[in-house]
Amino acid sequence: MDMNGCCLCVALWLCSAWSVSGFHCYQCSFDWYNKADWNKEECITNPETIRPTFPCNETSYCISQEKININTGIVLFFYRSCSLTPMDYCTTNGPEMLNAVSCQGELCNNHIDLCNTASSLKFSEIEFIIGLIYCIIYFSTFLCTYPIELL
Repeated sequence: MDMNGCCLCVALWLCSAWSVSGFHCYQCSFDWYNKADWNKEECITNPETIRPTFPCNETSYCISQEKININTGIVLFFYRSCSLTPMDYCTTNGPEMLNAVSCQGELCNNHIDLCNTASSLKFSEIEFIIGLIYCIIYFSTFLCTYPIELL
C-alpha cells in the first residue's frame, strides 16, 4: 500500500472513531448583565441559529442551565454545553429560580422550558424493565389468588 492509501485509511479510521465515540452538544451562553458580542440571546430560545457545538464523549451529558429572576421573569443567565455529570434540578434561591436539565445524544440540549423538562419523568431502560417485572409478578399473584371468572 502506498503512502496515499495509508493516509486515506488513517483518515477514515479517525473519522469513524470520532463519530462512534460520542456526540455533540450546543455550546453558548447568555448573561443579562454582559453586553459583549459573544453574548447571544438566541442561546435561550434558538441555539440552532448560533450553531457552535462541543464534542462530548459517550459517558458525558449535554446540559442546559438557567437563572431567572422570579419577580421580573427576566432570564439572568443561560448556559448550554457538555458536562461530565448530569444536572437535573429546579430550585428557588431567594428571588431567583435555578434550573438545569441534562441529556445524552446528538445536539439534544435544545431545551427551552427547563423546569418542565427537568421535572418530567425520566426512566432508564433498566428502571422500565424492573417496573415491568414488578407489575407482572404483582398481577400474576393477584390473578392466581383471585381468578377472574369469564361469562
